Amino acid sequence: MRLATYNVHHGAPTRGPVDLDRTIEVCRVLDADLLAVQELDSGVARSGGIDQPRALSTRLGLHAAFAAPVRIGEDGRYGHALFARHPLTDVEQIELTVTPGREHRTALLATVELDGTLVEVCALHLENPRQADVARPTALEQARFAFDLIVARAERSGRPAVVLGDLNVDPARIEPLATAAGFDLAAGSPTFPSRRPRVRIDHVAVRGLRVEATDVPAAEASDHRPLLVLAVPDRGPLA
Repeated sequence: MRLATYNVHHGAPTRGPVDLDRTIEVCRVLDADLLAVQELDSGVARSGGIDQPRALSTRLGLHAAFAAPVRIGEDGRYGHALFARHPLTDVEQIELTVTPGREHRTALLATVELDGTLVEVCALHLENPRQADVARPTALEQARFAFDLIVARAERSGRPAVVLGDLNVDPARIEPLATAAGFDLAAGSPTFPSRRPRVRIDHVAVRGLRVEATDVPAAEASDHRPLLVLAVPDRGPLA
């Protein structure tokens, strides 16, 4: 199964105008069974008023679920989405605690079939700690809460689980939380900034699955690069 996460910066590269066609082409090349996309606009002037989640869903031929906790103007919405080859079911949007005055954040949870296996999924775009109150590590609190949410779903259903998204924290800080929840954090090259990546803040973590390979394609359609992970069901040690 091909799992990917990509912060698309509403279709805008680090320098230059919005080019959603370019963004969609990067997503098409990923050829993901499950794709989490952050910083999508719907009805926002800066991106031409386009419903970006619908455009990606239609042109990629994928099912979609959109969480839009932020309002921009009268009708604009901004948030993150899940796209999948098969329908997303049991979709939930759970509001996360944020630093006062910061934009709202949500955990987007769903169940989806991936390569014949039903999997519990949690997509995230966590608060940026570089702008938050340094005395209150909000992104880590949000991550801990989200891992608790998806573990509860996975234990109720007995299914594997995936957490993916722009977590805005480096592997050294997110891996202990993932491990404590029974997840393996996929390794990979830096994902940010896209021109000369220095840090990996975009992550995929799996539970009940095994990571076989990772890739960070050299795309500059956004200020992030995408992270692609190849995973298979973890059948445990051979007898």
